[in-house]
Amino acid sequence: SVVSWFGIYMYREVFFDTNWRSLYVVTTVLSLVFSLAQLLLIFHDTGAIPSLLFVAVDNAAINFLTYLRFMPSLIVAVAVTPEGLECCCYAALTTLMNALVHQVRV
Repeated sequence: SVVSWFGIYMYREVFFDTNWRSLYVVTTVLSLVFSLAQLLLIFHDTGAIPSLLFVAVDNAAINFLTYLRFMPSLIVAVAVTPEGLECCCYAALTTLMNALVHQVRV
């Protein structure tokens, strides 16, 4: 999706030289905040924001943060992968991440 691509782009352009631990902590805390924001939707307390827009923005923010957090792990994994097998490593990690993300959302 566009939001996932934007997360990857922002990592490359803005957060590439950032300390990975700091990036994990900040993205995890922000993901927690956006996950807890779903309680506002459950209790019908989204204020003037329509529920559909609230869900769309919340989902996009969590998706963005997920891909932003995934990039450092991917870079480390590809760096230790034998030459010529980087595409297999990327495919395996991306498949695993997508499977876990969809498993959690079900």
